[in-house]
Amino acid sequence: MMQAYEKIANKRKGNGKAIVMVARKLLVSIYWVLVRDELYHGFIEDVFSRKLKKL
Repeated sequence: MMQAYEKIANKRKGNGKAIVMVARKLLVSIYWVLVRDELYHGFIEDVFSRKLKKL
């Protein structure tokens, strides 16, 4: 999942910004899993595809 996101972000923003974007995305996901005290369930393919298209 993150490799695809990083690849698209890298094309648009450059390598340094792409790394920061991926790191931020991971930290936000980790934050919400911890705040809600739940297990990580992975990602839903349809939602992931729509988000990549928006980039």
